[in-house]
Amino acid sequence: INEKWNMISRTIIPVISQTDVTGKGNTETGLGDIVQSIFFSPKEAKNGLVWGVGPVLLLPTATDNVLGANKWGLGPNALILKIQGQWTYGALANHIWSYAGNGPNDISATFLQPFITYANKSGASFTIASENTQSWDNDIFGGFTGIYYSKVVKFGKQMMQLGGGPKVFYGNNAFNPDWGIRANIILLFPK
Repeated sequence: INEKWNMISRTIIPVISQTDVTGKGNTETGLGDIVQSIFFSPKEAKNGLVWGVGPVLLLPTATDNVLGANKWGLGPNALILKIQGQWTYGALANHIWSYAGNGPNDISATFLQPFITYANKSGASFTIASENTQSWDNDIFGGFTGIYYSKVVKFGKQMMQLGGGPKVFYGNNAFNPDWGIRANIILLFPK
């Protein structure tokens, strides 16, 4: 945004397909709620340390009421990571409180995502990450750990990272599946 500061945007648009969650034999497929994170970060990393802070927004964009909270949410957001050679490790954390919407439950949820990535010189990377959410209003904890492979590719002039891998769930959230698959497309806009 200027000579000293970057603005980093992270948008999560979940595409969900679930079976037997709302009832035996029921299947719902569609978009979930979008989580939009904005980080303001110093442009220059010192000793490989990168950090950022800013807001996180929950947007009620679910295409089916059972795929989202039907609430607007807002809260603080922070990221810290260390780049050391071909290794990157750190964590992202946020907290969202609902402030409007027609959903039946208020939201007060903390999210923590520690990660470690090894990137090779060909643009491929291997990541182990865990995503954990504590819902304070109903004392539910849930999360998963995943192992992912990704690769930077170019389509025309657009650079992007394509990736994915398996994930295993844990916690006391009754709606957690046993396993899942993550696939992601990240558009890259280098300087």
